[in-house]
Amino acid sequence: VYKTLGEVVGVGYTAGGASLVALDPQVSGSAGIASFNNVVWSASTISAGGCMIYNSDYSNAACSTHSFSGTVSSNNGDFTVVMPNFTETEALWRLV
Repeated sequence: VYKTLGEVVGVGYTAGGASLVALDPQVSGSAGIASFNNVVWSASTISAGGCMIYNSDYSNAACSTHSFSGTVSSNNGDFTVVMPNFTETEALWRLV
C-alpha cells in the first residue's frame, strides 16, 4: 500500500508521484505483456533508489516495486524513470 513514509522529497517532485500512461496490453510470443510510458519530473532535484507502482483507484494498493540498482539523482534537471523495452522478454509486467 502506498504511504508517504520514506517517499522522496525534493524540488520538482509532488508526493504521490506521477500518473502513468499505460501502453495497450499485448500478447507477444507466449507472454501477455504490459508496461507504461517513461515518467519525467522536469527541473527536479531528487534522489531515489527505486519506485512503486500503485493503484490510487483501489485504496492505493501496491502493484509492483522496482529497484534502480543504486541511487539515481537529478540536480535541477530531468529525473526520468525509463521503462524496459515492451517485448516478451523485457516488458515491465510479463505473464507466461
